[in-house]
Amino acid sequence: MDASEPPAILDHPLTRAEVSDLLRSPAKLTSEELRRRRFPQLAASARITDLPLTRRVQNCLGELAYSQGFADLNHLSDFTIGELLHLRNFGRKSLANLLSSILPIILDPTSDAARVEASRREPVSVTVTRAAERLRAQTYSARLRCSDPRFRSEAGVLLLIANSSSDDPGLAPSASLRTVAHRLVGRTRDGSSPERTLNAIRRVRRQIVRARRLPLERELEEITRRFVTGRNLDIALSFFGWTGNGVRTLQAVGDTFQMSRERVRQITTRLKDKIKETHPFAPSLRRTINHISRHLPASVGDLEAELFRSGLTQSLFRLDGIVCAAELFDISIPFMIEQHHGLAMVVSYEDAGLGKSVVRVARKMVSHQGLGKVEDLCDRVLEDADTSVATSVVRRILQSNTSLHWLDQEYEWFFFEDLPRNHLVTLVSKVLSVAPRIHVNEVRSAIANDLRGMGFAPPRSVVLEFCRAACKCDVDGDNIIAKRAPLLVDVLSKGEQIAYSVLTEDGPLLHRAEFERKCMERGMNPSTFTNYLTRLPILARYGPGVYGLRGALIAPGDVERCIPPTTKRLHDHGWTANAQPWLAVELSSAALSTGVITVPSGIRRFIAGRYLLRTQDGSEVGTLVASGQAAWGLGPFFRRRGGEPGDVVMLTFDLQRHEAAVQIGTKEDVFVNTEEFESAPR
Repeated sequence: MDASEPPAILDHPLTRAEVSDLLRSPAKLTSEELRRRRFPQLAASARITDLPLTRRVQNCLGELAYSQGFADLNHLSDFTIGELLHLRNFGRKSLANLLSSILPIILDPTSDAARVEASRREPVSVTVTRAAERLRAQTYSARLRCSDPRFRSEAGVLLLIANSSSDDPGLAPSASLRTVAHRLVGRTRDGSSPERTLNAIRRVRRQIVRARRLPLERELEEITRRFVTGRNLDIALSFFGWTGNGVRTLQAVGDTFQMSRERVRQITTRLKDKIKETHPFAPSLRRTINHISRHLPASVGDLEAELFRSGLTQSLFRLDGIVCAAELFDISIPFMIEQHHGLAMVVSYEDAGLGKSVVRVARKMVSHQGLGKVEDLCDRVLEDADTSVATSVVRRILQSNTSLHWLDQEYEWFFFEDLPRNHLVTLVSKVLSVAPRIHVNEVRSAIANDLRGMGFAPPRSVVLEFCRAACKCDVDGDNIIAKRAPLLVDVLSKGEQIAYSVLTEDGPLLHRAEFERKCMERGMNPSTFTNYLTRLPILARYGPGVYGLRGALIAPGDVERCIPPTTKRLHDHGWTANAQPWLAVELSSAALSTGVITVPSGIRRFIAGRYLLRTQDGSEVGTLVASGQAAWGLGPFFRRRGGEPGDVVMLTFDLQRHEAAVQIGTKEDVFVNTEEFESAPR
């Protein structure tokens, strides 16, 4: 051959076996014989972006495709390897990267063509179909795209195999893994050997399993590294808060890396655009968001510690970085971060304003009953806002309020120092106005009997601390001492002052009847006296029917001397000739005052219920209720018709009409028609 003639070109393209041998022996890539061989033929149409190529190879092939006017890589078989190596910036490493990327879809004329033609007549592999069905059933397969930078190498091969297994239009590189698996399930032929397809599926699933086990920091770093490297990588991670230290401003990042805010903005904006364009698969981020949603509501610090404790993060990862990542990756977050008095709370959107709601309910509770308890507050919040809140969360919310004061070491009881009105402070002031030095049990008894309060007495230590902190008292053991006794006229109401004056002038102890009579003489209303008797904080019951000022010094025998001798009163009952039950009770001053009488046991079960109360002339005077050992509702009748202690009230019950006839008078007046009544046997 003449030396002036160019070397002959070997027309036949490289086969898959030859490419495999070249990749195992990279030194052969520089041989002169290889330069004269044509580029391999591909079994499936593929674009440059379909293959896991380096950026340099993509740029080189892109320039070639633009200059030659083609987009399908099958046109590369028109070029020799030498012509490709003459491309600018395209060398041996670029050739090795290109050949390794197309290896799964190289068409071997001597074997693949016959195999593909035979596959059109033979059934497809059942094993491959089953593997593709399992891949399609995975929840993550719908989220992972074949163009994902982290999975392009594995998923891209599977995409090429799927496109070569059907005559349908080829799937785009942005197709989801579920779409690729669906194409494989419904394929008409096996475009590649079943072993090669199964290996491709296994590699994809193995890579996904690895990705799902990564902590959040590693996942975000790997995704970011696919778009930026070196110093730009550190800048992006720092700006978005993906190092775990929280989101930073452009100025803060620029000062750290000694560059302008504009340069930081350019780097981070390009990264945002690439992430939103490629929709990277981020399973650890989704798992972290779901974990947060299951632990709401909670404080930000508690959730960050919980994520670290559960292994989702490698360190304490700031939640604002997670929120920023979710926004960039287009993942919805079912929660929000809200600030309340310097406390950062994580709540669902339905519970927005939870911190304010907890404090509002707590302040309302303390204002009404004087102090509060965390467990009780949680129940109140559940009733008010229909949200279940953990006690630890409630404590953190309360501690964010500077006016909060804890009353015990367990952080259960509390009150607010800045409330304009505290009912319990008023109650304690009333007690101290009549007893400047008093035992804590007396104060607890007054709190338990308070009509407007809690209805029970807090623990002794809580009451002592409350009196010291809220009422500015000294505490000596179990005794509470007022530093300055409140003035009676400042803290006691008019009725309370009447009760106080009666007991100080005629006491210190009085029986109920005598106490009531003296209070009535000074202008107190009978109903007011009845309410005061058991609920007034300055009064204490020292014996049956004997009352005095709380904390009063009582000498031995004083209580017994106040109790009047017992007198046997008339209590009779029976049935009339018309089979109607009747009841006769001799009245005491207490019965006249309260309108309550005692029902004998022999007739209780017959008259239990509600009755319309009528007088002998048929007038309605209210409703009588009989239940258990008492009947009440006679107060309006006594006020209209009068009565004195010792009089007898008689009630005759019409069980069918639910009416009761009432009359009052002396024993002789009431039992004037004794032949109509029959007493019950005794």
